[in-house]
Amino acid sequence: MHAIIWEYAIKPERRGEFERAYAADGPWVELFSQSPGFIRTMLLTAPHGRYVTIDFWTDADSFDAFMRDFAAEYNAMDAAFAGMTLEETKIGRFNDASE
Repeated sequence: MHAIIWEYAIKPERRGEFERAYAADGPWVELFSQSPGFIRTMLLTAPHGRYVTIDFWTDADSFDAFMRDFAAEYNAMDAAFAGMTLEETKIGRFNDASE
C-alpha cells in the first residue's frame, strides 16, 4: 500500500467547505476514484483549523499513473480549492513497511 499525506491550515470561515471538499464522498475522492489503484482518503482534524489528509493507493505506480492521466483535472481542482487554506504542506509519500 502507498499513502500520500498532506497537512493543511484552513481559513476559519472556509472550514465547512474544506471538510466537504476533502471528505470521503467529496470531489477529491470522486476524482481519485476514477483510478483502479485508489483505495480511500482519510480526513483527520486537530484543534485550531489544522487538518491532515491521507490518500491510500494500492502502490506508488498507481498514483503516478493517476497523476499522468488526470493531471489537468487534478491541477484545476487544486487551484479551485486553494482559497480555502492558509497553508498546505505535503508531508510525503509512504509505503507500507510490512509489505
